[in-house]
Amino acid sequence: MVNEKSKPAEKNLPKRTSSRRKIDSPQDEPENPPAKSAKTTSKPTPKASGEPPASAKNAASGAIKSSSSGAAKLAAAAPPSSAKKEFEGDVYKILIEHEEEISVNSKPDEDHDKFKETCNKIKDLMISISELKKQDTPEAKAEIGKKRIDVCMLFVTLKRINRFEKYKTKNSREMLSRVRQQVDSYNLQLQNLLYESMHLHKAVTKCLEFKSDDKDIDLVPLPEFYKEAPPSISRKEETEKDPHLQRLARLEWELEQRKQLAAKSEILLKEKEEVASEINKKNEYLDNICPQLETLMKAMIPVQEQLGMSDSKVRKLHKSAVLLPEPLYALFVQLEAYMEASDKLIVVSIMGDEEEARQLKKSSRVEEDNEDTDSDLEDLIQPSRRSRRVKKSVRQEEERKALLQKHPLSVQLLVKLKKYKDSITLTFNYLLKLQVVTVKCSVNMDRELEGSFAGDLISASNLLSELFPNDTGLTSPNSSNFFQLKDLGLDSFHNYVQDVGFPYQWAQKMCGFSFLAETPNSEPVMVMKVDPAVIRGCVPEMIRTVRSRFKARMALGKQIQDFEKGKVIVHTSQKRLFPSKVACNLATWESITWEDYETIPSNQNLIEEGVVHESDKFYKANFSRLNSDGNFAKLTAYIVVKPDYPRVAPVFSLRMHWNTDIDARNSSAIRDMEKEVNVHWRELITEPGWVWGLLSAQMMRVMVCFDVFLEALGCAGTAPPEFSMDTHRMFFRPVKGRSRSLPFKYVPGAGNGRFVQR
Repeated sequence: MVNEKSKPAEKNLPKRTSSRRKIDSPQDEPENPPAKSAKTTSKPTPKASGEPPASAKNAASGAIKSSSSGAAKLAAAAPPSSAKKEFEGDVYKILIEHEEEISVNSKPDEDHDKFKETCNKIKDLMISISELKKQDTPEAKAEIGKKRIDVCMLFVTLKRINRFEKYKTKNSREMLSRVRQQVDSYNLQLQNLLYESMHLHKAVTKCLEFKSDDKDIDLVPLPEFYKEAPPSISRKEETEKDPHLQRLARLEWELEQRKQLAAKSEILLKEKEEVASEINKKNEYLDNICPQLETLMKAMIPVQEQLGMSDSKVRKLHKSAVLLPEPLYALFVQLEAYMEASDKLIVVSIMGDEEEARQLKKSSRVEEDNEDTDSDLEDLIQPSRRSRRVKKSVRQEEERKALLQKHPLSVQLLVKLKKYKDSITLTFNYLLKLQVVTVKCSVNMDRELEGSFAGDLISASNLLSELFPNDTGLTSPNSSNFFQLKDLGLDSFHNYVQDVGFPYQWAQKMCGFSFLAETPNSEPVMVMKVDPAVIRGCVPEMIRTVRSRFKARMALGKQIQDFEKGKVIVHTSQKRLFPSKVACNLATWESITWEDYETIPSNQNLIEEGVVHESDKFYKANFSRLNSDGNFAKLTAYIVVKPDYPRVAPVFSLRMHWNTDIDARNSSAIRDMEKEVNVHWRELITEPGWVWGLLSAQMMRVMVCFDVFLEALGCAGTAPPEFSMDTHRMFFRPVKGRSRSLPFKYVPGAGNGRFVQR
């Protein structure tokens, strides 16, 4: 960067040399030395005669003297002989070298002070020139010419200072570059030394940790060695005194023993090959018979069909069942027996890859044989086990997949509904490592449910949840699975249920497993032995429960489907329990989360009493009715649907927005409305078919109570009669008793019935 900046200065060198050669002559050299730069500057006032100030003259004379003195020194140092012409040609080059030497020796502070002094002098001269121009006299013009010369000489001084600064900058950068290179060289040497030191440390550590292979050999005990080894090897008198000779003798005896064992192994291998050849011959004979038997079986199929004895499908199914794991095999046997004896609306089948199941069964037999090997063979296998541990980190992902591996075959159960084309398919899988049975379900609907909230009820993750109390299927009933997952760094089991299925407790019972709960003073206990008696006792109940849940969820989904459209349709058998006309309407229906539900103040009492839980389904319904002034009275219902619906009725929490916000905390009327829906709901299930419309009947009762509330208060004078009384809602007493209770109870009768207080 320094060289590039100095290029423009070199282009103007000839012009400088012409002026400098005049100065460099010894005749023009001033005798007085250059004036020293002052640290403080002052602005001198111009004289009346128009002469330049003494500071300007001194600065100019100092610049001339410095350059001329350098030239004089160079002239004195030049040879007086024939080299004079050569010296005159290199004057400028020598001058530059001389200035570089001066710049190196000069101090930056002095250059800075000199620069400031020169600038102040130029400023003073320019001020005096400006004042002389105002006088406009011949003497002033002559004085202006002199001052201009002084200013030019001061500019020469500035250029000289600038050159000095450039020389210093260049020298500083070169010095910095040299120091950097030296530091880099030192750093490189340091790194080399550190690397060499580390290498030496490793070599020393390796030498210190070196272990001979003979230390890993398990030698026979010393008394046994002296007892069994021949005297030519043991040399008892010599080896007892010298441990080294004793070690060598024991190793020699170990080698001799291994040679004998190797000879025996070769004999046994030959015998094994002979037996294997005989087995292969018999297998070939059997393989040749199998095609003939299959051909015979195919030829017999028409005869069996003619005689009504077609069992080829059953035989094929039974052939596949042999490959099932023990829990699924026991389940298949009991389901098939129940299907043939009691329930023709279920279909049992086996799905999966039979060839893979055969390979898995063979490999499991090989593993069982390997577990029965002698302890001596286990000692010999120990080094290979060490090598497997080394590869464990590399194969960690494969081990995770192996832990969640399912058996290639699964049992599929199709459960149909009577008088309906809808059905549900349950697929039972067995996890080989975790030793639990999981279930996946799929729904086959004759007519799909519309709406997102209705379809969510029959999804695979919700349909069978809590089929029995607290059985969500999100945690494994086998307590050892927690530690198996933890050892491999996996999350809890519920993160993998979408892939492997839900391990419901009722599914374990159907497969004969009995997992016991943890006791306070003992570890988890489980019974892994499959018990057919357990399966026979629970299979009929489980199928009835699954069919009942499926039917109930279908009915609930159809009701919610109507709610999403703003309709509340009561089942035909329940219509007589309500008046023929309702004034309010259902404005909106939406699903909410547990977090939204627990933030409502009016719901806190239900949460504290344990009436609702996080596993329930939560909905929000908004009802509205238009009054005579064109305003709306609104009622918001927070509905909790239990997983065991309709055995447990939905729970309603009401909140009204009319003139003010009221709920069960500050209004007895709202409490009475909630009581009608949550307590007296059994009055709605007296007629057959109530399963298909319990929630709709409760919603209709809320709407009827909402109309009665608005109309009764207006008739009693408690509130302005904003809502006209409908002829379909007849009540004799709008309010009754000290509590001013409203007539929410509907009594069917002649005409439209009537409303009375309870």
